[in-house]
Amino acid sequence: MSITGLDSPLHEVFKFTAGDAIGALAWSPEGERVAIGSLAGELIVFEVSTQKPLLSISEAHLLGTQALAWSPDGKRLASGGCDGKVKVWDLSAGVPIGEYLFKGAWVSHLLWGVFKKGTQKKGYLIAAAGKKIVCLNDEGEVNHLYPDHPFGIEDLTWRPKSAQFSVSCHGGVSVWSVMKSKLERTYEWKNPAIYHRWSEDGQWIAAGGQDGSVHIWIAKSGVDFHMGGYMRKVDRLAWHPGGRWLATPNGGNLAIWDCSPPGPEGRIPDEYAWHEKNIISLGYQHHGDLLATGGEEGHVAFWLPGKRDFPVGKLALQSAVLQLTWRPDDQAIAIGMQSGEIRIFDRG
Repeated sequence: MSITGLDSPLHEVFKFTAGDAIGALAWSPEGERVAIGSLAGELIVFEVSTQKPLLSISEAHLLGTQALAWSPDGKRLASGGCDGKVKVWDLSAGVPIGEYLFKGAWVSHLLWGVFKKGTQKKGYLIAAAGKKIVCLNDEGEVNHLYPDHPFGIEDLTWRPKSAQFSVSCHGGVSVWSVMKSKLERTYEWKNPAIYHRWSEDGQWIAAGGQDGSVHIWIAKSGVDFHMGGYMRKVDRLAWHPGGRWLATPNGGNLAIWDCSPPGPEGRIPDEYAWHEKNIISLGYQHHGDLLATGGEEGHVAFWLPGKRDFPVGKLALQSAVLQLTWRPDDQAIAIGMQSGEIRIFDRG
């Protein structure tokens, strides 16, 4: 199977079916391996070129594997599950070398980065479950704990070009230091912020709301903009690498906001229709203009917003598309589905 219509076609190079819906999907830093977590509790790592499983654990987590994060050097992998456990895996040995337990909450998000402390670079693994966040080291041991959030944590992501991460929940977005449990800044919003992302240059923060709206802040000043009128909650969004365009799902339509000065409020977004049901996954290339969207009906579309009013590539699958993730070099995309199926398409 191939995806044509693009400047260079994408050809199917990998197919695998897990035991349940795909809960997490992550490329390794060098892009040669892909990690898969399923709601059956599986954790599987494949070498994509050979389709050889490098790690295959049938019950890595009871009740489901929901979060994954690679160490920046690609030698270790962290997994989080509905059993409240974070496990750090040594991929050369195929065994967990560290474990942390959140009591009474399932692990929803993991981040793993390297930052300079003094004269040394150290690894920091940030994990979130319920209202709690912990910072672990590369072995899964506790560096420090953060104060409990007043509401359940909806999303967690890195702040670009800093040793900070941000959290969204009811009340807006908060920014925290990686090195210590210090709150750096808050961006307030009265409604639940269920998903948020920074523009690549760090100038903008955008959050999708449970109330069917999008809220955007200028990071430095805190000046905010509000855009409502969505058909349903906005639980996904993606920035173009240049930082001007923000892609959001509006039911089955794709809405693209122009965030050039003075900001998006009051503007009308460009809207594109093709999906038969709600868009539930989307992502821009890391360094390119191509945007992929996945729908509940099992279709994937590839767009060049602003250049074409219709998909430049299409793919009809048989199950809701839960995960879309581009390889670090943008030359391949991995797709995870409700059925447990994984498909990878490559330009090679």
